[in-house]
Amino acid sequence: MINVSVLCPSRGPLPELSGMLESLAACTAEAEHVELIVRLDADDPDLDGRLALITDGNFTLPTHVLVDRRMPMGAMTVQMAQYARGRSLWLCNDDVVHETYGWDRLVAEVTAQRPGHVFFPDDGLFGPELACFPLLPKLHVDATGFYGIERYERYLIDSIISDLYSFTLDRLVYLPQWKVRHLNAHPVSEVDQTRWFRTVKSDTTRGYQPQHPEVLERDQVRYLEHVKSVQDMANIIACVELTAHEA
Repeated sequence: MINVSVLCPSRGPLPELSGMLESLAACTAEAEHVELIVRLDADDPDLDGRLALITDGNFTLPTHVLVDRRMPMGAMTVQMAQYARGRSLWLCNDDVVHETYGWDRLVAEVTAQRPGHVFFPDDGLFGPELACFPLLPKLHVDATGFYGIERYERYLIDSIISDLYSFTLDRLVYLPQWKVRHLNAHPVSEVDQTRWFRTVKSDTTRGYQPQHPEVLERDQVRYLEHVKSVQDMANIIACVELTAHEA
């Protein structure tokens, strides 16, 4: 049985993907219960090298690789979910280093205790302030059409999910003992302080700033419209949970 499907789009520096794969394999205690679903772009100039890393015989997690035309992040995430077999879906990136051995046992335990909750790790960047890499109940994902995230080009997917499970359902849980290291930070001297940015927790020398601010602005418009439907999604989740309980 697959407990967790790790959804990971990949395009960018190959060493980052290599580090993600190596650390994921090293930190997963029961590989037979975790699957990795990777989404690659057909026009990626490093496609062959990326495939070679993923299909390396040393990487033993069950893996499904999707190669398709380039799509917005929301659409790619929905596409990956269609192949997921896990009871939980974990939104991940290829620029993440996994640091907690047995993370899969931890999330299997907490999701068994609270199957309708969303959990997220300490990413070393946002910490408890944002569920940057949420672990989601597949039952909810399927019932809501993945919360309508297909509309987003790149940003705010985690924000709309956080709004739903934090403010509306009160089911968002931070797991500080579950550590990953998100490499998406830069020296503060390199950020444009006229645009939105934030410093990394406990480190004022590093900051996070979106690489594509114009895309963020477009996604913010989508988010402001999308947030109006959060209560509707909460109602759908309540209904599907009631049906599952009665079955």
